[in-house]
Amino acid sequence: MDPATRTNLLIFGTGLLALAALWLVILGLSGGGVLQVLAGALCAGGAVAVFRGYLRGRGS
Repeated sequence: MDPATRTNLLIFGTGLLALAALWLVILGLSGGGVLQVLAGALCAGGAVAVFRGYLRGRGS
């Protein structure tokens, strides 16, 4: 895979996971339930993991 394409996909995936995390936490705290908050926390952890993978691949 082209390095620029890989970078774009990693950044896009990180953004989607971060948005999902925010959305799930807000829904969970506004009356959705504890499972939505936990799912949001898992998405946030996934976003951090993907971003760290991006940085590791970039050499920073």
